[in-house]
Amino acid sequence: MNFERCNPYVRYCDIIKDDTETQTAKKSYDNCMIYILSGSANVYVENESYTIRHGDVLIWRAGMNYRITMAEEKSSYIQINFD
Repeated sequence: MNFERCNPYVRYCDIIKDDTETQTAKKSYDNCMIYILSGSANVYVENESYTIRHGDVLIWRAGMNYRITMAEEKSSYIQINFD
């Protein structure tokens, strides 16, 4: 793979903190990547569920339904949406 040709267009990037409320399901119109900075989160992508913890990365394709809920207080993650 030639990493010099890898040039994604980042449409959104943010750090999400202490969001312990259940997020409603959303449809991703871009590819999405989340990286857990602290704590843990439950991520539901299509019909699969994942529990991810500090240091974990999860990536999914555009067009998929997803929902993220913090599993612990003081959890945070980086979300990046890209083409």
